[in-house]
Amino acid sequence: RAFGFVGNLNAVLFRPEDIELVTDAPSLRRKFLDNLFYQFDREYRFAHINYQKVVVSRNRLLEAIRDEGKPRSSLDFWNEKILEYGKIIHQKREDFFDFVNGGTWVYLDYKPNIVSPSRIEEHLEREIASAQTLVGPHRDDFLFMEGERDLSKYGSRGEQRKAVLQIKKWEIDYLLAKTDRKPVLLLDDIFSELDEENREQVLREIKNQQTILTTTDEHITKEFPDPLVIRI
Repeated sequence: RAFGFVGNLNAVLFRPEDIELVTDAPSLRRKFLDNLFYQFDREYRFAHINYQKVVVSRNRLLEAIRDEGKPRSSLDFWNEKILEYGKIIHQKREDFFDFVNGGTWVYLDYKPNIVSPSRIEEHLEREIASAQTLVGPHRDDFLFMEGERDLSKYGSRGEQRKAVLQIKKWEIDYLLAKTDRKPVLLLDDIFSELDEENREQVLREIKNQQTILTTTDEHITKEFPDPLVIRI
């Protein structure tokens, strides 16, 4: 049932806390990618769901090899599945980064944790010791860069917010390119967090597409020709 719903409604959510995409843990950035692809790509969704199951099963087996002396050859099946699903996930993610990078002040530096037979073999001893799968897209990351400058470490708060605005615009453009439909833009009380330049950038963007906006500033409605306003 969930697979049947994929693509019925594409949406881009923008919240004040999205600045954490730049500054916080890699898991948030992987979740961003997963949420993006889950909206329109059934192959990605299928591969990702099964990949997660494989990692859980493989971790249990690594623990059994360490603690119970199970043969290492019992990993062969799960290694094949890690390779199969991991390759699909990496290819899809690389397509997104190829699409967005170039022509703007910021770029996304993709750090794929490549899965291959040689890397699985290279990390096997550490994997058994930790009972954790250490190779694959569940350990991917990407960085927001301006030239050689990592904005998570060296960017100002304003630059980090501007970078988030850019990735949201890329998300809109990518969904449009893949589905031929503009996504609904969901804005959750973001204007109080933006400076004038970024505020104007958002307003320019949302005038071109369907937007659902929550705000405590009623004056924002004057920026639109015919808004439907619901007061709560």
